[in-house]
Amino acid sequence: GFRDHGYFAPLVELTFHYKRPIRYGMEPRIDITYRPTEAAKIVFDYEIHDSETDELMATGHSVQVFMDTDYQLVWDNPEFYSEWKKRWKQRSFATLVRHTIRVKYLPRRLQSVVYRQEMSHISKC
Repeated sequence: GFRDHGYFAPLVELTFHYKRPIRYGMEPRIDITYRPTEAAKIVFDYEIHDSETDELMATGHSVQVFMDTDYQLVWDNPEFYSEWKKRWKQRSFATLVRHTIRVKYLPRRLQSVVYRQEMSHISKC
């Protein structure tokens, strides 16, 4: 993870807008889209759809920044993240990662489930 590279990546912005109720027993699909930026931050957009009807249930957005192990904000992209972004551009990695989860994990655990999935894609450098 990030700590292996000497960094933390705290969430500094997290928003969700609920458009339709997500009911117990549904299996919504979560689409996570990486948004490239030149800044030293990680940006994701989220859409939660009903996996049966494709109806949009919720949207979201998150921003993470980098901090060193002394908890100081890092203004430049860490080397491992710059390298990951280069590979992402060169290989045209899919910007969309889809996950289907059961509603029994929502809403309390939704953020941690999404966070673990998105971070596993970036921290594997």
